[in-house]
Amino acid sequence: MRIYWGWLLIAALAVGAAWSEPGRLDLYFIDVMGGGATLIVTPAGESILIDAGWDTDDNRDARRIFQALMDAGREQIDHCVITHWHRDHFGAIGALNRMTPIQSFYDKGLPETFADDPEHFPALREKYVTASRGQATELHAGDALPLEQAPGAPELTIVCVAVNRTVLASSPGQSLNPHCQACEMRGYDASDNANSIALWLSYGNFQCFLGGDLTWNVEAKLVCPFDILGEADLLPLDHHGFDSSNNPVLLQTLNPTVAVFCNGPEKGRAQAVMEQLHQVPDLKAVYQIHKSVQLGGPDPIADEFVANPSPEPGGRYLKASIAPDGNTFTMTLGGGEYPKTFECK
Repeated sequence: MRIYWGWLLIAALAVGAAWSEPGRLDLYFIDVMGGGATLIVTPAGESILIDAGWDTDDNRDARRIFQALMDAGREQIDHCVITHWHRDHFGAIGALNRMTPIQSFYDKGLPETFADDPEHFPALREKYVTASRGQATELHAGDALPLEQAPGAPELTIVCVAVNRTVLASSPGQSLNPHCQACEMRGYDASDNANSIALWLSYGNFQCFLGGDLTWNVEAKLVCPFDILGEADLLPLDHHGFDSSNNPVLLQTLNPTVAVFCNGPEKGRAQAVMEQLHQVPDLKAVYQIHKSVQLGGPDPIADEFVANPSPEPGGRYLKASIAPDGNTFTMTLGGGEYPKTFECK
């Protein structure tokens, strides 16, 4: 028994170094300074990028994504999903496409104009159209990415469960979600965050919800009145950990074993979300990309759970490696530091 999360006493389940095994499923949560970029490498060797960080003069985020791809031993991105059109989620796609081939694109439909960011969107839109060759596939709730399956491995599926405020339909005979009794809705969110693509990844017993920047009311639609998701083993918290997202009814319903803040040093990881995580019964560890400098006091998450313990220099990713049988997963920092292994539910 050890203290893994400064203010929470938990036990990590040491069941072997799954992160060093071949044929595993790997997820890289890349440091794009409060943007979005998650690289997935499948047991069949395919690479999937969800979002692409910021567009910067030095191509910082494109270089960091490319480095993670090289660390994973991949030479191209087979599938790229853009969850929504905020520039911290698709800005670097043009620069990245100059570094490595990107085969297939998926999005929620590309608009001609964008009220959330009229200044930057036109140029970034043009870069995206060039990279995607104007042939992106528009995802709808229920669509699955066309993934190769590794012989002898559990089935891997990645399904769109929400997009453009529409969520996956519930199945006949589902029971009401008891957590919904305490659910409170908020005012209408007109931003593109609420339109974000959300994905459900399943591999054997391992389950992961990848919600992009979904916000409060759409999160509630996913689990109320019926829970269409089930419980998760790993949860990258929505919208960088802001409290305009991460509805407590979603957190309680998903009941993750491990949560991840894909935050920046001065962005995301709200204190209210930290407090809500205290109430998640099966939670055993909380990780974050960056040590937060905006809390007005010491960050309670120990350095062994933080990829970048100081604001700069950054660039290290968090990595989740799911064992070939889909029964355990191991969290590490960077290239393999502080491995901690957890059983899947």
